[in-house]
Amino acid sequence: MFDVYKERMSSNGSTYKCIQATTDYNTVTHWTLSTAESTVQKAVEVGKPIATPVIKNLEGPIKKVDGVFCTGLDYVENKLPVVKMPPNEILESTKEYVHNTVQPAVDTARSYAEPAVKQAMDIAQPAVKAAVEAAQPAVEQARHMVEPLVQPALDKMNAVKENVLHKVDEYLHRGHNHEGNAAECTECQRVRDEMEKQHKEQTQRAQEQ
Repeated sequence: MFDVYKERMSSNGSTYKCIQATTDYNTVTHWTLSTAESTVQKAVEVGKPIATPVIKNLEGPIKKVDGVFCTGLDYVENKLPVVKMPPNEILESTKEYVHNTVQPAVDTARSYAEPAVKQAMDIAQPAVKAAVEAAQPAVEQARHMVEPLVQPALDKMNAVKENVLHKVDEYLHRGHNHEGNAAECTECQRVRDEMEKQHKEQTQRAQEQ
């Protein structure tokens, strides 16, 4: 499990480095990523002194619970000749052992671990709050820096889109005749009228049936 987690974290780190390399030419994006890196580092520094005793407090309960389940697995492996026994006997023997031995041990381990987990949560909450408070100013600053640049970019994109659509419309109607101030050319009007007529006929036939 640790190897899978380590590999995933390594992959995520490589992906982030690729993104970071492609944004070095964009000042705002580069500044935002740099600010995010500094903010995360600051949050880690704020939470580290509090997180360290939390990990130490959980080490004992985790080992105890792990020992209970390892003992149960060892018993099943050593005491049950699963190759020679019928499936129903394997099931009944395992259920009996779990009910009489493993479940009480699990309950005992849980009663031992739950107070330590609650204590760890009580200790960790101030660290999380401090990390959020440390990161909030940088997040707000980044938002105020980026927002003024977003709307002009959207406006420019919409203008380009409208211009392209207009050019396409002109090309499609090239050579067609326009009557008076009509927005549509006569050819497009004829096609639209035919489609409306067909739609009305189909609707009428459907109602008659």
